[in-house]
Amino acid sequence: MQKIRLEAHRGVSTDFPENTFAAFQAAVEQGYDIVELDPKATADGHYVILHDRTLNRTGRRPGLEAFDKELFAADFTLAELKTLDFGAWKGEAFKGEKIPELGEVIAFMRKNDIAFKFDNVWESFTDGQKTRFLDAFAAHGLGTKLGMTCRTMEGLAMAARRLPDAELHWDGANDDSTLEQVAKIASGHPLTV
Repeated sequence: MQKIRLEAHRGVSTDFPENTFAAFQAAVEQGYDIVELDPKATADGHYVILHDRTLNRTGRRPGLEAFDKELFAADFTLAELKTLDFGAWKGEAFKGEKIPELGEVIAFMRKNDIAFKFDNVWESFTDGQKTRFLDAFAAHGLGTKLGMTCRTMEGLAMAARRLPDAELHWDGANDDSTLEQVAKIASGHPLTV
């Protein structure tokens, strides 16, 4: 069955700083069906929402200075990341936007009754990080409001097992043999290819 849904990529990232609550709120207000976002792991075992491998393009120090060397979310604690500004790069009106933490995103999803789809970058986490990431959702009963994008069979199987009610999104190869495997692993889940 085909169904067309409007997806806000990194939130409404054309007009708002991507992967921030300003962009997510705009998606709610503009009537989007689903928000795509990108998780990263922190040094102290939390998960934040950031697209790039580095903080450099969208993050700013408290004095709004850009970074002079490559900095990674994985090298910072959550508390350290929360001191940075992730809105000023997009414009003065967004100064002060903080990086969203996964628990805050889950609360936002529930409050606003909007679906979120997590990009397949979670598959690049260590095995322990992947497990903790999926476990963070398991107790919340988000059902099909939660989407997990996968590009590997291992990730797809892990998400299918740990999140039995989540929607699965396949972003890998699309030859007939692969899609047959995907359908088998994702059986019982809503599936988007």
